[in-house]
Amino acid sequence: MVFKQDKELSFSAKATLVSYRALYMFLLSPVIALYPFLKHFSRRLQEGLIDYLGLLPPTDPNNKVFWVHGVSMGESSVAFALIEELKKLFPEASFVFTTTHPDVLKTANNKNKADICTYFPLDAHFSMTKAFNRIKPDAVFISETDFWPEFSWQCKKRKLPLFLINGRISDKICCFYSMQKSLGELIFTSFANFFVQTPGDKKKLVKIGVDPQLVEVTGNIKADLLPSFLKADIENVKKAFKDRSVVVFGSLHPSEFEELFPSMLKAVRNGNRLLIAPRNIKNADLWQKRFSEASVNCILKTELRNRLLPEAIILNTMGELSSLYSLATVAFIGGTLDKSVGGHNPLEIINAHVPLISGNYFRNFADVTEELQEKKAVKIVKDAESFESALSEFLQSPDLALSYSKAAFEVLQNNSGALKRTTNLIVSYFAS
Repeated sequence: MVFKQDKELSFSAKATLVSYRALYMFLLSPVIALYPFLKHFSRRLQEGLIDYLGLLPPTDPNNKVFWVHGVSMGESSVAFALIEELKKLFPEASFVFTTTHPDVLKTANNKNKADICTYFPLDAHFSMTKAFNRIKPDAVFISETDFWPEFSWQCKKRKLPLFLINGRISDKICCFYSMQKSLGELIFTSFANFFVQTPGDKKKLVKIGVDPQLVEVTGNIKADLLPSFLKADIENVKKAFKDRSVVVFGSLHPSEFEELFPSMLKAVRNGNRLLIAPRNIKNADLWQKRFSEASVNCILKTELRNRLLPEAIILNTMGELSSLYSLATVAFIGGTLDKSVGGHNPLEIINAHVPLISGNYFRNFADVTEELQEKKAVKIVKDAESFESALSEFLQSPDLALSYSKAAFEVLQNNSGALKRTTNLIVSYFAS
């Protein structure tokens, strides 16, 4: 069976929809009954009850309305970029952004990324019906990988174009929907187009049952989202380190600092220099003290003078890390050894032509990191011991380090322009 948007659902898919609705409400009932108790322990329930019920703010019926959905920080960055591009092309349109993550919603509200920013409604018939009736979207966009049966059905029933943007299809998703054909039909016949990152993602969608003519390989939009940073004081840092090998720890979290601190001391004692960027610069003073107690000459970036020859510098300024990556011999991307964080963006490191080490928790940028793994362009470590091994390999073998950094930069280049390609395809869809 080939899934197409204009194809009527089979009997088994319709039965799956009925079963899904019944099961969803059955599982939701205890949450509803315990809501007065559970709300004290859930930020989502405290903030999002009205949104979950589908009571989203109504939109202006005179404007075209685009609904854009993204879950994680990485997916939302893609969603925000798409909104900015569509605003240029459809200046009269209104934009609704939804997410399931409180921190993402807070970011969207703070940055004023859309006309309406809310939690994603419950995927129940009553809540989704209310949401669609109030928003009245003209098109719907999902960033990367969040599939919901009722949400998809509402788009199909209303004949709304539903697009997958920067699509990423994992082996797990492919396997699940390949076995659950009726559920796959319910979801994937609702899409007008799938804009995916790699040929492998397209192959997986075709295996699930999607019409290959509906799938376009556009690259990874995150490659287009390298932020602009302040120009850093590169020359003085370079002079301070006197051409020694420099290991950069970018966006490091406290738990990672504690785990990697003994490895940092070993690196210094082996003659290397350290540049450490805390994710929260409030940790800079405390971390400097830890190094001083370990007899390491460590200074804060704001204390840097030409006469100082530190063994480690802790970055206590904002906006300079991206530029300072250019001084790195090797770089570690923070948030990847802390399971609760799920990783930060590695693209600034790649753009600086620096070999990359990442922890094994990279769900926020799984698409990028998995592609880097396939191309042998990143070393994945799980603890301090494996970090030391990866660091030693790069430092002792410049040729290996160069091959990794070249392969990573090729991944970045191959994905560049994905945002423009995607928006052009969207415009051509509406033009036709």
